[in-house]
Amino acid sequence: MITELIALLTDAPTLCLLATALLTAAYSSYRANDTFFKRTTSNGTSTTSSPSEQFVDENRRLLEGSTAIAFPVIATISIVFLFFFIHSIGVILTLLSTFSSVFAVMFFLWPLAELLVSRLRALGVVVHTHTTEAFIVVSTGLFIIFAWLFTGNWIPNNIIGISLCVLFASLCKVPNLKVTCLLFAGLFVYDIFFVFFSEKVFGRNVMVEVATSAPTNPIAALADFLHLPFKPVQNLALPAKLIVPAGRDEYAILGLGDIILPQILLTYLLELDLLRPGQARSWRNGYFFRAVLAYAFALFMSFYCNFVFRNAQPALLYIVPALLFTTLLYARSLNEVSIVWDGLHHRTQQVVNETIIEQQDSGKDLETTALVP
Repeated sequence: MITELIALLTDAPTLCLLATALLTAAYSSYRANDTFFKRTTSNGTSTTSSPSEQFVDENRRLLEGSTAIAFPVIATISIVFLFFFIHSIGVILTLLSTFSSVFAVMFFLWPLAELLVSRLRALGVVVHTHTTEAFIVVSTGLFIIFAWLFTGNWIPNNIIGISLCVLFASLCKVPNLKVTCLLFAGLFVYDIFFVFFSEKVFGRNVMVEVATSAPTNPIAALADFLHLPFKPVQNLALPAKLIVPAGRDEYAILGLGDIILPQILLTYLLELDLLRPGQARSWRNGYFFRAVLAYAFALFMSFYCNFVFRNAQPALLYIVPALLFTTLLYARSLNEVSIVWDGLHHRTQQVVNETIIEQQDSGKDLETTALVP
């Protein structure tokens, strides 16, 4: 096992994948709570929302308990359907992926464009801020999308994958740990079954088969039909995973689900750290930082077991216990389990309701006292 540990610690592609996943999850959590950082300026005046922030405000949804229970069921139906028909509906999947990727990449790029334009405006290079930002975002985003469609290269694939993670974190949030546990429990079983046991049921490993499938590229088919002078890649893997080259025709792979699911909890914990009254903490002294460390450890263990056993590992087998145990243990040490479990908003509303009831009861007592001769 020491040999495998040394091999992992010296394996640059796997370490690069691990670092990319951690940075993506942490940044996605920050972007999802961006309003807490940018709602007001240092002097307390309101700031103008960017188009990306307006899009999030209009489309953000809180995952409820029923949705959390249904999510693993939908995921199961989807992966079985893809296992049997991914090559038959490859064109449709690629078109849908392209459409969603355009929005995700532009959402991901917008803060970078804002930063660049603000620097250029300070130098007097540009005047029309929003127009310039939109031009940079649209042109760069389309370049990345077309680079992926025509080449299937791992770099634009990863940019799109990271963008999808960032967008999902901003649009889908959980209100408390209770809903998170429902979601985690279902997907925990889902991941273990389809990685370890699906081959006994379906004859092949469903998770590996779907993750490594590359449907026919519709752009290549169109180029052949029109006899165009360029030749796009014939088979195009969907941007549902991060990939890093590890040798000739070999890649280190991590599914986006192993980033998206943990960052749901990370986003909630960062919001909890930011909203807790009278608990100003440094970035290293809160739920979020401890959860990031737990996520890093769990990912490392999944890669390590991959090196030891030489087969695919369900990353959620390590991620889910690490995140939940770390969060609950820290909450218990602060005597805040009920706050984390029910959510700060629920707890605040409960306190408000209790205060109102006490005030009403107090008012009734005063009225009764006044009527007594």
